[in-house]
Amino acid sequence: MRILVGFAVCLHLAAGVSHSDESFTHASAVFEKGSDGKSVVIAVNGLGDVVLKACAAREAKSSDWQKGARVQIGGGSPEDLAQRAGMLGIWRVVDRSLCFEPRFPFLAGSMLRVTVDPPLLTDPSSPKSNPLVFDLQMPKPDLTPVTKLDKIYPTRSELPENQLRFYLHFSQAMTRGEAYEHVRLLDAKGKPIDDVFLELGQELWDLDMKRFTLLFHPGRVKKGLQPREELGPILEAGKKYTLVVSGKWKDAEGRELVQKEFRKPFTAGPADEVPIDPKKWKIIPPPAATKTAFQVRFNESLDHGLLQRVIWIVDADGKKVPGTIEVAEQETLWKFTPEQTWKRGKYHLVADTILEDLAANRIGRAFEVDVFRPIPKSNEAKTVELGFEIR
Repeated sequence: MRILVGFAVCLHLAAGVSHSDESFTHASAVFEKGSDGKSVVIAVNGLGDVVLKACAAREAKSSDWQKGARVQIGGGSPEDLAQRAGMLGIWRVVDRSLCFEPRFPFLAGSMLRVTVDPPLLTDPSSPKSNPLVFDLQMPKPDLTPVTKLDKIYPTRSELPENQLRFYLHFSQAMTRGEAYEHVRLLDAKGKPIDDVFLELGQELWDLDMKRFTLLFHPGRVKKGLQPREELGPILEAGKKYTLVVSGKWKDAEGRELVQKEFRKPFTAGPADEVPIDPKKWKIIPPPAATKTAFQVRFNESLDHGLLQRVIWIVDADGKKVPGTIEVAEQETLWKFTPEQTWKRGKYHLVADTILEDLAANRIGRAFEVDVFRPIPKSNEAKTVELGFEIR
């Protein structure tokens, strides 16, 4: 079932067109949603059974389409239009309409001229010609800002001077390809600091385009590397900084953010070069026969993004317990609410060793691993497990 897109439509017959064929006097052209529910196609209605039957029998890539149907960029003089090539796309019959599916999406606000010639659509060799011409205009988008930058992680106001990444969470899908134009790091005097972010051609977005991962350049974070030796560290303990996100950053619909600017002030603390130690975590089991959240408190803030996917709970049979995760208290508290009530018995909290803290230290391995020393054996395990019992 096709859904009519509420776009303005203007219909007229070309100069000199005969009105003798009454079957086409109610013909019209409109924009409609494509079969995927997202793209936009042009549907020409009212062409009659004879024309539609002939069009349905024609192959989509047939050169005969060029004689009887075309879509052009509109506007300009008749001479300009006569010289203007048709847009690339495919004509096909859908239900009771002749539809044009463009190879590339129509641009917002663009004028389009649709020309169909029923006699030539029926028989490309016909000497008759009775072109119907429709002028359409794609609507200009509503650019009223609706998308917000909801939160930046880590949420702490003091971060280690070897902090590695931020997560920027938006309320709606964002556009790809312009992220680094809209983020800055300022020093205590409000002066921008140069060359601080790792600018990747393939920006680090989640599948929904709502979470962006912003990395400090590892070459200026990790000791002994050339960028750090030449430019110095990005953050220094005891100094104040501000991460600034511009409201000019556009969402997937081309709208700027609701906020004119988003600022996250923070102070740099001492470097954190200690691996994560699960033995220092405090487990708080819930009572049986309830849906009370299981809790584990960490001795430091951990990576918010990884906490969503690399920690889980298994029952005594090794089966993963389904439920929802919540991270709170400046990323020091992990809460798990089960789908079903807790049953009495033994369980394990399982953590993948790729879990990181704010400075990219992992379970059993520090980020600043000396290349001349062997990696600690504790890093060889892929997961660690902490047992607990629900009573």
